[in-house]
Amino acid sequence: MSPADRIPFPDLDPPSGGVDRFRMRLGNPDDASHAVVARWAAAGGVMAVLAIIAMLVLAPPDVAEPATTIVFDAPEFDRLLGRPLQQVETTAMIDDEPVTLSAMPVTTPGIRIYEVRPN
Repeated sequence: MSPADRIPFPDLDPPSGGVDRFRMRLGNPDDASHAVVARWAAAGGVMAVLAIIAMLVLAPPDVAEPATTIVFDAPEFDRLLGRPLQQVETTAMIDDEPVTLSAMPVTTPGIRIYEVRPN
């Protein structure tokens, strides 16, 4: 290998008349190719606007009622909402059967023991 082959980016001269042709192409905006590109861009914009309008018009209306009233009536939120606490019976499922859980009295704070009773 010669030392000239080791230069990663050798200096290249532009083609003869290339600069003048490039300046002519930039200076002539009425070229037919620019008109075609402009037409396609306008058509694409119109199609995008029509698609957005169609999605807004054809979308099904939201008729579902908000579930906020059900959530605020839940006894689990009594403490957060400042309401007096209600006694709620705790239930669980064992082998796809509902069972009732009863809290047993415990002397150690932070520990809860439940009695499991079938319904």
